Amino acid sequence: MKKYWGILGATLVALTLTGCGNHSQAKSSDSKKVTTHKVVKASHKKNTKSTGKKQQATTSSSSATSTEFSNQNFVSKYEDAISGIFFKGNQFIWVYNEITNGDSSELVSTQGTYSYDSKSQIVTLNVANQSKTYTGKATQLSRYYYESVGASPANSSLQLKYSAGNEASMTPQNGSFGSKTLQSVQSNQVLSYDYAVSKYSVQKVDSSMQKGQNTINSAEDLKKFMLDHDLINPSSDHVKIEAYDGGGQFDEFPVYDQTDYDDAMASKDGIEPEKTVSAKYSVALDTGATSTVYFLGNDNNIYYEMLGTRPEVELAPNVDSTYHMYYGQ
Repeated sequence: MKKYWGILGATLVALTLTGCGNHSQAKSSDSKKVTTHKVVKASHKKNTKSTGKKQQATTSSSSATSTEFSNQNFVSKYEDAISGIFFKGNQFIWVYNEITNGDSSELVSTQGTYSYDSKSQIVTLNVANQSKTYTGKATQLSRYYYESVGASPANSSLQLKYSAGNEASMTPQNGSFGSKTLQSVQSNQVLSYDYAVSKYSVQKVDSSMQKGQNTINSAEDLKKFMLDHDLINPSSDHVKIEAYDGGGQFDEFPVYDQTDYDDAMASKDGIEPEKTVSAKYSVALDTGATSTVYFLGNDNNIYYEMLGTRPEVELAPNVDSTYHMYYGQ
């Protein structure tokens, strides 16, 4: 019996030692797995960092700008209205104001940064902001009046071909703003980046533009037209301005040509007027001593007279020409 218990005890000791050995081997195996996992994780971090550097380099390249044309201007016209590109530092403003159909023009303002490839001589305008597209007469648009309005052109970038030389120029390569060549011009009070931004920035254009009327429909319309276009100046020239519909003593006026008008100053006896006009809408400028009356006649011209001084009237050249410029014949 003692021999039996001895054999059983030896067997239990052997089994216990075997279990401990297996447990140590399992721990050793797990330790190897953890080490392998750490190696994989370290490799993953390295790849992520490398990808980040590559993305950063790409972004830096695509956002490169130039100052090649700083303080230079390239325009297609500037007599009646400005149309051209103005540069300062790495910034540009393109005031596109070109005739599209008959006497109608299209105005779009575009701003952003630019880059220049000297090998290809291509100027790339990176558009950051654009105004809506406004249509009307050039003189109307320059005073923020339009006849119709459309969406902004869908341009993220525009390209122009630069040509150096005594008469440097830029020619648009995209069809959005035509292909009219822009000539280099020296800066002055009007042809400069600062002036273009002050008058035609995207924010200024979109916030200032208003729908213009096709006709003058009242005496108040005539008064507003003359004030808006600086044809009368209430702050310095006149004490009081009154607008009224034609009628009564202001209803009809004899009109002479310039020669007869001068002769008629002494006496109108025997001098036939060229025609007689009726006043549709009138604006009177009362300075106290005398009153000047401007009126839109029934022949669609604007005249003026000095009340109490002359019985006849004559065409008001400056006011009349401005009126026809905006409202046609």
